Amino acid sequence: MMTFFKQTTFIIAALVAFFFFTTLSSCKPKNNEGQENITTIKVTLSSLSHGDQTFSYKNLKGTVTKDSIKLILNEVYTCNLELVDESQTPDKDITTEVQENATEHQFFFIVSPNGFLEINNLDKDKNGKDFGLSSRFTPLAKQNGTLRIVLKHLGDEPKTNNIDDGETDLDITFDVIVN
Repeated sequence: MMTFFKQTTFIIAALVAFFFFTTLSSCKPKNNEGQENITTIKVTLSSLSHGDQTFSYKNLKGTVTKDSIKLILNEVYTCNLELVDESQTPDKDITTEVQENATEHQFFFIVSPNGFLEINNLDKDKNGKDFGLSSRFTPLAKQNGTLRIVLKHLGDEPKTNNIDDGETDLDITFDVIVN
């Protein structure tokens, strides 16, 4: 009788361990927010007078390197963003994935101090809501400040233009110099 009890206990323990390890091994690694791992954002600014300039922000293994964005007063720039995961080999372009799911994503641009840089979204998702992968930058004052770029993943939530909605895929800050 005792042998039967020991065998049953052993079988139950083995099944619990099997299911536990099977469940753990099927989990896919994700970043802290559970979304895409974006290590690099490239900001390409184009103007008629100065052509294309690309500024980047990288966070590789906790080491952040970033360019300062340099703009000319009253020049109008078209801004295009590129999102990359450089933790993989080869690098993975995340831009297309985010663009294909534009209804689930929205970029926010927060300028500080207020009023020295105007930013307007140029692109919309298929429902006509702001997306922000392309935008227009117009410097309004000779001043230094910051530009915070936040990418929100909204999933099935409706877009309300509220930065507090959804999960954060990206939240970075550039220094901005307007001459």
